[in-house]
Amino acid sequence: MPSPTDASVATSRERELAEQRRWRLRPAYAQVDWFTRLVDAEFAAPADHAARAAVSLQRLLAHAREAVPHFRQSLTGLSARDLARFTPADLPRLPVLERREVRDRGDLLRSRRLPQGERMAGATKTSGTTGQPVEIWHTANSLRLQGLLGQRQLRWFRFDPAAPYAAIKTAAALPRDDAGRELEPGVALRLETWPGLGEYFETGAYLCLSSMSPIEVQLEWLLRERPRHLLARAAMLEHLALAAPDNGLEHFDALLAIADQVTPDMRRRIERSLGAPLHQNYGLNEFGLVAVRCPEAGRYHVHGEHCLFEIVDADGLPCAPGEQGRLLLTCVTNPAMPLVRYDSGDLARVADGPCPCGRTLPAFAEIVGRRLHLASLPAGVYAQESALRELLEALPRTAWRGITQYQIRHARAGHFTLVLGTDGPPDRAFTRDLRDAWAAHADRLPLHLAWQPHIPCDASGKYQIFVSEHYDDPATP
Repeated sequence: MPSPTDASVATSRERELAEQRRWRLRPAYAQVDWFTRLVDAEFAAPADHAARAAVSLQRLLAHAREAVPHFRQSLTGLSARDLARFTPADLPRLPVLERREVRDRGDLLRSRRLPQGERMAGATKTSGTTGQPVEIWHTANSLRLQGLLGQRQLRWFRFDPAAPYAAIKTAAALPRDDAGRELEPGVALRLETWPGLGEYFETGAYLCLSSMSPIEVQLEWLLRERPRHLLARAAMLEHLALAAPDNGLEHFDALLAIADQVTPDMRRRIERSLGAPLHQNYGLNEFGLVAVRCPEAGRYHVHGEHCLFEIVDADGLPCAPGEQGRLLLTCVTNPAMPLVRYDSGDLARVADGPCPCGRTLPAFAEIVGRRLHLASLPAGVYAQESALRELLEALPRTAWRGITQYQIRHARAGHFTLVLGTDGPPDRAFTRDLRDAWAAHADRLPLHLAWQPHIPCDASGKYQIFVSEHYDDPATP
């Protein structure tokens, strides 16, 4: 592992402050120190992080027991003295908060009154991809913090605030047009400033396109507009990488992948084809931004000002370094609807030792996958799907000519079907090499090939690289 003093890996407070100065504050915010304080927190002593986390947690729990019906009951076993001494290490004393509880008992989780200086600012809903949508209420301060944390991650990724920034997302997640309507597929929108951050900083233009737009439309739009930065789901970026003409998208400085996992080969394919580093964050609709993937070392630094995290085993106890377990999150900045030990539904791996980048924010090693999805699959299926993706990623770029999408479908009967987005049968070399590699890996396990001009997104507007009929099994928890 590289040393934290290695200049090719480590950053520093001085470097981050210099980068922050590239972001020109608007006159109304010229005197605020919010962003400098975020830089300072990134390099604070671990003991300072622990002390601040304890204070934030104590304040949240005291409010929750007084003002939130759910916690009046769940915290009855703790005295005021217990809460005054509570630290993140004590969190295993509290029950895990499941998504279904938030969905079914959301009203009992809403605060009946807010602390002084806070005001209600509205609610957001989850997409419902993994079940019924969940409604989360927020204060104005908790929503404002999301903008500050969004700037932190773009600073880490070395985005140029003066440059054009493009986003390909679901229409519901994009700004609306002048008439207040969601963007139709193929219809682009241009804003003069970056949403959220344009309030604080002088920025370049923000360019929007619905992820429901055909890949050919996305590609033509990017070639015409030539933005320097691009945000999209990882699957969409891979589709662009497959469809992009050689040396056609060389204008990017940085890419930001959201929502999907990115394998090492997938990362190499996207970065090689689109000519820019690929960055990631981690978040939930219930929490907003949770963590940023370290540009220097690859682990996920958690925004400790906003939330606390635990990685626990089946009994809810902390996992050891290197182990993987359930990722639980506690939001300390939203008294409107406190979520304590909330089960994210994801599996994560515990990091070992300090991050070599030099930042001291708490971190975990990686996101392993969706726990509910993995738990619903028969034994061995996830490993087989991962192996198939590795075989696909190992095929040469020339073999993918004419293919702009792919999706792996797992049948309840056990076999896999690889669906390719292409106008006709794939290249014979593609078919031969893939079948030979699959036969060597999974003897006698059928792999079917199919193709169609376009593979659509799901009903929520998201593209799933892997789908299984077991996900829809009503017997699956």
